[in-house]
Order: sequence, then structure tokens, then C-alpha cells
Amino acid sequence: MGCGGRGFAAVLMAQPARRYVDGDTVITEVRSTATQSGPLTLATGERVEATGRTLRERGVYIDRVVDGKIVEETAYYDRHTVLEQLGQLPTG
Repeated sequence: MGCGGRGFAAVLMAQPARRYVDGDTVITEVRSTATQSGPLTLATGERVEATGRTLRERGVYIDRVVDGKIVEETAYYDRHTVLEQLGQLPTG
């Protein structure tokens, strides 16, 4: 997903919160906001219909840069917070 994935409208806002550079590696923490405008299929296979909710998400990109170009990228997202905002986690 990332907030721009299946089930979500275009990301309304994405901004880098922090960035670290070490040699050819760049690590960027991103905060984004998007609206769930379509169905979302969870890892369990369960389907969450569109809620119209605007969600906030955090993520981290780890990029390897060669000659000024990204040649490899790995992304991690805070799925727990997104599922919580969609009402898909138990409360309490």
C-alpha cells in the first residue's frame, strides 16, 4: 500500500520528515496523507470497503544511489496505524 496503493486515492500530501545519508545509502522517513476511496484487501484476504476516511501514515525508504540515480529501493510502512484508523484492530 503506502497510502498511494490500491484502495487509496492519490496521496494528498507526502513530506520527508527526516533524511540520513551514509555513502551510497539514503534513508528517508516520510509522512503521508491519503483518502481510502476504494476497497482494500488485507493480508488475511479480508476486504475493507471504501470508508472515505483520510488516513495518516509513516514510512521509511532505504535507497541505494549510484551516479545520482536510485538503483535500489526498499520501503517500510506503518500498517498498524493505518489498520487502526480503518477500525480493523481491536480496541482496548
